[in-house]
Amino acid sequence: MGTAVAIAPETTANLKLPYIAAGQAQKHVTHNEALRMLDALVQLAVADRDRSVPPADPAEGARHIVAAGATGAWAGRDHHVAAFMDGGWFTFPPAPGWTAYVAGEGRLCVWTGTQWEGVEGGAATELHDLVGLGIGTQADEVNAFAARLENAVWSAKYAGEGGSGALRMALNKEGPADTVSLIFKTDWSSRAEVGLAGSDNFEIKVSADGSLWMQALRIDPASGAVTLPQTRQECGLRNLLINARGLVNQRGYVSGTATAAAGRYTLDRWRVVAAGQALSWTEANGYRTFTAPAGGVEQVIEGLDVVAGTYVLSWTGTASASINGVAVAKGGTMSLAGGANVTVRFSGGTFALPQLERGAVPSAFEVRPFSQELIMCQRYYEKSYNLEVAPGTASQMGRRNQNTFQIAANHRADIPFRVIKRAAPTVTIYNPSTGAAGQVRAQPDADITIGGIYVPGGAGCMIDFVTTATTQAVYWHWAAEAEL
Repeated sequence: MGTAVAIAPETTANLKLPYIAAGQAQKHVTHNEALRMLDALVQLAVADRDRSVPPADPAEGARHIVAAGATGAWAGRDHHVAAFMDGGWFTFPPAPGWTAYVAGEGRLCVWTGTQWEGVEGGAATELHDLVGLGIGTQADEVNAFAARLENAVWSAKYAGEGGSGALRMALNKEGPADTVSLIFKTDWSSRAEVGLAGSDNFEIKVSADGSLWMQALRIDPASGAVTLPQTRQECGLRNLLINARGLVNQRGYVSGTATAAAGRYTLDRWRVVAAGQALSWTEANGYRTFTAPAGGVEQVIEGLDVVAGTYVLSWTGTASASINGVAVAKGGTMSLAGGANVTVRFSGGTFALPQLERGAVPSAFEVRPFSQELIMCQRYYEKSYNLEVAPGTASQMGRRNQNTFQIAANHRADIPFRVIKRAAPTVTIYNPSTGAAGQVRAQPDADITIGGIYVPGGAGCMIDFVTTATTQAVYWHWAAEAEL
């Protein structure tokens, strides 16, 4: 195994070939050394460039590019060209621009001054430590990579090509207070930014002018909680209007029936403003589309449900609308005082899916379960009849009763309400056999006029009546109204 040969100080500028000095003895030695170097470096082709230890049994003329961390005869010769000639190893430090064909890879490599980089088809296949790269434009100190083009594509390396079929791109920042993001611009004026901007929260920001920014979305990295700073959160019970789909009809109102008096209630929570006018509707897709009369149909919202702030009213259809007597356009807003009743009226056209909610921007219509809507209505009106049966109808279904009596005596019966009313309601008692108001039915054969109704509050009431000599049981229906 030979040792590395030091290059003579009197050499050519590029390949460092030794000159034959004037009057030199044994000129053939110097001449042969130069030939040996030419043979090693001209038309340079090496077996590989990933070997750091010399092969055990090299062939004469074998050449390699020494890999980093070389040992043995190649120690200290990282990246040099090593050639086995005349029984020993000779190494040659490359100069920038040297090219070598690496047979084991089937490609040309060029020495950049710091490393050997692959070249294929006249183009570099490996680029390292560039200070700038411009595609169709110039890179600069601020933008080390710049591209001006119409389309770009990134694709995963398929399994058949030796890849995994997946593609992940990583953008890294040094610390939490730094920024790593993507900025989208219009004619070089920023409009949106996505990423980790000054924190580890994932954020989306938008700007109308490139200078004033609004945070549209923020995701906490610890909890995953999503915050929409500029959007009102759509929680449940947003709509202050009750029975907005119009499906609850405890009074049994018939579409298009003229009301006998002003302010008469029709569908639950909705009343016709003027006497002799009617509310009519068609039903499809799980809600009713109403036709409001010229005088209007309205709902009074209880002040307990109103907090001070800005509210927005939305609906579909041709009707005009007002809040507390002030006209409001679709999607229009109004400031409301807290704790005060609010009257919403629709007039002279169709309306469907009305919604009054806090905020300045209308949200999607809130669809509440029918059972929940019914309970909300029963705070203001409730009856013992089946849902589809109008009060005052002769019907035995749902009737209440009391069975144990002292005959021909005064009696008092308690009537608890299913839902506590907003205030002490007006209660009407009906005879289930005839539908007559103010009566109970005594079995087997008597209709008894009640002596009185006592309503101490919103939880229930009591009725008084006198039984007959033959009374075995007493039956009745009831309706309780506590509308605003």
